[in-house]
This record gives sequence, C-alpha cells and structure tokens, in this order.
Amino acid sequence: METLVCKACWTEVFNTEAIQKFWAQESYDFSYNTTWAQIVLSGENACNWCGFLTSILPSPNTPQWPSTWTPTTDLLVILDKAYMVENTSPLGLNQCQLDFSSEGFSREWHEEIDLFIDDPDDCAGIVTARPLQSRINSAEAYSQITEWLDQCRNHIGCSEVLSYANLPSRVIEVAPADSRGVPRLRPTTGRKGSYLALSYCWGSKQSYVLTTKNVKSLMREFDMKMLPQTILDAIEVTKNLGFEYLWVDALCILQDSAQVAARQDMDQVLAMMGQIYMNATMTIFAACAPSATNGFLEDRPRSGQSRFDIPCRLSPEQFVAVHIQEHIMYDDRIEPINTRAWTFQEGLLSPRLLIYASQTLQWQCRTLTCNMGGSYHYPSPSAIPRLPSPRMLLLEGLERNPRRDQLRPDIPHPILQRWLRILTSYSERQSSLPSDKLPALSALAANYAAIFGPEYLAGIWARSAVQQLCWRSPESRRTFTRPTGYRAPSWSWAALDGLVYFPSFPQINNASVCVPYHRFRIVEWQIRLKAPNLPYGEVTAGKLVVTTVLRDATLDPACCPAIRFDTARNPDLYDLERAPSSAAPGVIQTAEGNPDTVEDNFTRPVRCLAMYRSDGPESRTICGLMLVEWTGQKGVYRRIGSFSADVSVFEDRPLDTVSIV
Repeated sequence: METLVCKACWTEVFNTEAIQKFWAQESYDFSYNTTWAQIVLSGENACNWCGFLTSILPSPNTPQWPSTWTPTTDLLVILDKAYMVENTSPLGLNQCQLDFSSEGFSREWHEEIDLFIDDPDDCAGIVTARPLQSRINSAEAYSQITEWLDQCRNHIGCSEVLSYANLPSRVIEVAPADSRGVPRLRPTTGRKGSYLALSYCWGSKQSYVLTTKNVKSLMREFDMKMLPQTILDAIEVTKNLGFEYLWVDALCILQDSAQVAARQDMDQVLAMMGQIYMNATMTIFAACAPSATNGFLEDRPRSGQSRFDIPCRLSPEQFVAVHIQEHIMYDDRIEPINTRAWTFQEGLLSPRLLIYASQTLQWQCRTLTCNMGGSYHYPSPSAIPRLPSPRMLLLEGLERNPRRDQLRPDIPHPILQRWLRILTSYSERQSSLPSDKLPALSALAANYAAIFGPEYLAGIWARSAVQQLCWRSPESRRTFTRPTGYRAPSWSWAALDGLVYFPSFPQINNASVCVPYHRFRIVEWQIRLKAPNLPYGEVTAGKLVVTTVLRDATLDPACCPAIRFDTARNPDLYDLERAPSSAAPGVIQTAEGNPDTVEDNFTRPVRCLAMYRSDGPESRTICGLMLVEWTGQKGVYRRIGSFSADVSVFEDRPLDTVSIV
C-alpha cells in the first residue's frame, strides 16, 4: 500500500490515526498542509494521490488559478464527506468533497470525488460502491434484475403492486409455444396475469404498427424483420426474465386513427393508460435510445475518466486499496426519453422501472433507486420523486382532509407543491403532436383526482386555482412559444410551449399562503372536452369568468417598467379624497410586465387583472394577468402575460366582470 503514494503522503496523510478516524466517520473531516508545487512534483513521481490532485487543480497562468495563490503558497487541504441527497445509493463513504484554501482566506477551490472498491467486504463497510457496470445484457444483469424484483416484493412501500392484474386488452405474447416461438399479438378478453410494459421514444414515425388492416395477421405472428430494434430488445428482456407478455403502444393500440374503430380504440386505451403502467410488474424504460430503431442493450462505453488507487487505513496493520475519480453527476435529463411528453407519466406511474440509461442499468421502485452491481448512484437534484402508490397518495390527502365530502378550498401544501413540480418538469417535454399536451399528462391527472377534487379544467384544478393560474416563465427574458392550432384556453399553462414556473409561497398550517386579492372572485369555469370519456384529456374550448379590479394600461416593452396605467378616471366611481398619494391625479402609475410570447411583446393597450398578493396577506405587491380583447368581442379577453404592481394601483377602483378564453 505504501507504494501507491509518495513518502510525504504516506506519513502525513494515509498512515495516520486522524485519516483512520475520518474513514470510520469518527471525525467529520481530515486536513493537512502542502503546496501546489509539491503536489505536482510528487504526482510526476508516481504518487497516485498527488497525481489525482494535479488532474483536478488549475495550473498557474490559467483563468481558474486563484489570485491569492502562488506555486509555493501553503495550502490547507480539507477532506469532508459530501452531503447526501435522498435516494443516494449505496450508503457509505462513497463521495467526498475536497477543499483547498490559503492562510487567511476561505475555501478557494472545491472538488467532489467518488470512491469505489472492487469488493466492499474488504473495506469494513466504509466504501461500499462498486465500479460502474457496462454489460447490461449479460447473465449477471438478468440475475440482478431478478434479485431486485424479489427484494421489491418485500418492501413495505411496494407491497401493493399486484403480481397478477387485469391484462391490457391486447398484449404481445413473446414466445408462444404453438407458433414456433415467434411473438404475436394476443387479445386478453378480461384475463389476469403478469406482464411488462415498454416506455420508449418513437423517434420518426414507425412503419410496423397495429392497424385495422393487419390486426389478424399480427395475431398469427409478427414479421420479426419489420420490428424496430428497441421493440426487439424489449422482447428479448421479457423472454430472459421469464415473462409471457409485453405491452407496447405501437403494437397494442390501433394506430390508423382516421378509422372510426381505431379512434374509438385509441380513446378507450387512453382512458386506461394509467392502469396499464401501474399494473405492469415492471416497465422497461429505454432511456438511452433516441428512437425505436436504436435499441438499448448494447454494452455501455467506459466513462474515460482517470482512475487512481489510494490506501485506506482500517487499522495500523490493515489497509485496502480504494479507487477514486473526479465526481461527475449523472443527470437523467440528458437521456432522450426524458425529453418526451408521453414517457413522463409512464415513468412516474410505473411502480418499478428497469432504466436502460446511457451509462448503466438502473432499478427504480417506490422504495429504492440503485445501479446494477452496486455502483454509486447520486440522484440529480432536479429529479422528480417517485409517485406514492394510489392508496398512499389518497391517505396522504385524507390525513389533511379528514372528510372527503368536505374538501377544503385549498389543496394541502406538500401535495400541491408536488403537483406544481410535476407540471414544471413536464412543461419542458416535447411531443410530435402539439395537441398531445394535455392527453400525455391525463393519466397522472386522473391519479391525483381523488385528492384534488373532481374539477380539472385544461390542466388547472378548481381547488387552489389562483396559485395555479399565476404561472409564468422563470425569467423575464425567456418567453413561451404558441402552437399553431388551438390547444387550451389562454389562462392555462397548457396553451403555450416552454418551461413553466409557479411562484413559491410561504406555508402556514400546511397550506400555501397564496393570498388572492380580496376583491378577486372566480364566478364560473367552462370547458369543452374533445372526448367526453376523457375528462383529463384534450379540450376544444374553455372560458374563465372572474370578478375583480381591472386597470386599463399601455404595454411598452421599450420602457422600464413596461406597463403605464391610464390616468383617466370616472369621478362617479373614484373618490379622490380617499385616494392614496401615490395614486393622486397627475402621477403616472407603472408596473412590471412580462409578455408570454414574442408575438405579444409590442406596444399595445392592455388590461391588468388583479389576482393575488405576491408575498402574503400584508404584501403591497399585487400580481395578476395582462389581458387583451379577444377578436373584438366586448368583455371577452385572452391572457398575453403577467404583471406586478403596487396595491395603490387598484385601490378605490370599480369591480368588473370579464370572461377569459
């Protein structure tokens, strides 16, 4: 072990009682002193630790070099255990943070490092992560999946997942005994059983799909030469795991939607989409494949990162070699599947996911997330938490709403925040058909309906409506795009494409304190569904009628603030003696305004609708919607953006009732 590092590192770092206490986590950190010049010199002389430090530290005369350093500056090197987020696995000292600081200064350089070992049993439970596994179509991989499934069946949080459930109306029989083992389509006629489902990116339009013309031939057998590689790979996984049935949308739903029978079939399956994924024993999640033709079972490429071996002291007489490398967080947003709209709800609703990621094979259930072979998994902070089971989700809501027949007007804060986070993540997803915006989220909405109440209006729940209506872009310079055809009323986030942001509000007594403007009131909602049996799906029209204070104004993007309110007043409706000084005649009142799209970002008359107080009941900032008249219809408007203004802008003004479409 002594030969892995230089003499100075051995005596001052790796063969000390202090580092042994750090490895055993009996102390929070470990530190020692050195210089950049000494690190480089030792690294050039085969010291693995100094070689690693040389690879991660900046060099002099580079922009990253700290201005307070010289090559001979005395540096304090501090080794700490990294902060662990929820669902990090396996547990252990598998990630550390490394800080460098010169005397009298704060920590001037920071790095994160990963630690792993070939056999965790050799390390007394200190470092527990193994090297990343790349052979994800091996016998070891299928053995690992079987082990995961057996463990999951004993998880308390996963115990509700059915071993046998109602099969979808059609499934793929992957190895029928009476047809030479060639897969075929199998109608189920109400049977129960176990099956896997596939979630994947279609990419370009698939040519070999189920239609009203080929349904009988596919029930005999598939033409294997016509199947795209991703579906072939899913069939192989299903066979190797010993399952009979696989559900794939392209081959289990009639796709020639121009036919009435096919359209009816599509609507029936869409209404059951949530149940299809929730009842699957596992969902094969082809995360890395950008299209159906790519497949997902190829061996994964090596990371290319430099790996160094260092000694880990377990006792004065016992050492073990541990591998280290610079930490690079795996961000699941890089995967093609996580850019697509339909796969979003498929992943969240599935109780168990086999994720064929770009770097390895990953398991995810309601209790556990882990990599094949026990390699280190550090979740991205942006990852959406797993969805609880329907029963647990319902119980969570009932704990805060003891009587389902007397729901409070506001949705409990934690559940509402989870839903808004779902919408934010979903809003960045793309679909081939713009009209899929609401249908591709409909199964998730149906899952939340038991808690949020029955009224769901083009992506907005009637309960806690104000907090959902105040969506906007996360940055004033970032705008949405508008689809060419109608998709949703202008007050719904689903009307536009782009990242949706919902303002954060303080929480009091388990409710979000989004305080509606005291004169704001929703009078009526109206929604026209495209398919009456799909209450959470596509809409063809919608109207929101509200009563509140509205102010006529001019939007001028060249000015800052961009909104200037008209000064004309009706003396019969406005009491000058009670008007605040900031709203006195002759004083121009302004507001911050953010148009939703580039198309609406030009100088024009607008109406500002007061909706809520931005920072609680005592806030003087009123926020709301910018409206313009809709095709010349008096009293009918559409949303074009949002604004924030001082409360004085709306004081002592008359109420108005308007319709927003």
